[in-house]
Amino acid sequence: GLRFDKDRICIIEVWSNQEVLESRCDKRVEKMLARGLVKELQQFHTEYNKLRAEKGDLETLQYDRGIWQSIGFKEFHNYLCLEEKDREGEEGKRLFSEGVDRMKLSTRQYSRRQMKWIRRRFLLNSRSPPAVYRVDSSDPSRWQEKVYEPAEIIVRDFIEGRRPEMEPVERIDGGEERQEDCRKTMHCDVCDRDFKGAAQYRNHLDGSSHRKVARATTDKVIFVMNLTSFKEENRNGVAKIIKNTFGIGLTDVFAKMDSLPAVLTNVVGEAKASNIAKELSKQGIVIEVEKKIESRDRVELSV
Repeated sequence: GLRFDKDRICIIEVWSNQEVLESRCDKRVEKMLARGLVKELQQFHTEYNKLRAEKGDLETLQYDRGIWQSIGFKEFHNYLCLEEKDREGEEGKRLFSEGVDRMKLSTRQYSRRQMKWIRRRFLLNSRSPPAVYRVDSSDPSRWQEKVYEPAEIIVRDFIEGRRPEMEPVERIDGGEERQEDCRKTMHCDVCDRDFKGAAQYRNHLDGSSHRKVARATTDKVIFVMNLTSFKEENRNGVAKIIKNTFGIGLTDVFAKMDSLPAVLTNVVGEAKASNIAKELSKQGIVIEVEKKIESRDRVELSV
């Protein structure tokens, strides 16, 4: 449900037609590249991504957790895996161009998902949502006329208790079955997580995070990464490294650093766990790796 009563909410959608929106997505990617995105990706790849690779095998890296889900990392993966000297060659230029195209595609797809979320969240009759007013930003040269002034009138009317003269976006009929389905709670025993509705549950089962946990459950062997010590004089730097290596929020990282020894995460694969511990030790971060064998009847730990 909504945090406030729908009569106290005024929603204004800054809309543009699909062709214009997708062109803007492409230009946004180009602007990010011009401002040094690739250099930033290369730095993260060198300082953090290689720590996550099992036996240095960059092809097995997963991009479904933490900051690594951000658009850009997976799209430029093949390019970043090249040696620096090879990035200027023909193969490097080809992979770079491929990364640009993939990033533009991912950005356009993300914008479509956002629009779909707005339709489902605020335009389905079954949800009884607040009114949504739409202003057209397709032509930036007419921003004042088509966006700013209409939005100002809508907000003023809303604040003063009047119904805006502009008609809200037409509601979409249907969604009752989906709404009813979302009231059901589905539980994944493998991941020990709850989901609202069969659709969300099916998406989870098809996702890479579930498959990864399922594989680990089949193996019944995980490796616990315990933080035992670090260089106190470089506390902030250590926290940043741990955050980016394991995808843990900074608040949680500092809390763990204050209560050593502390479990950072569980890793599947002994070689991967050992490699991470070895690389972090070079930066004064001491990780103790525990092998954890799980079954339905018992749990065994060994250092």
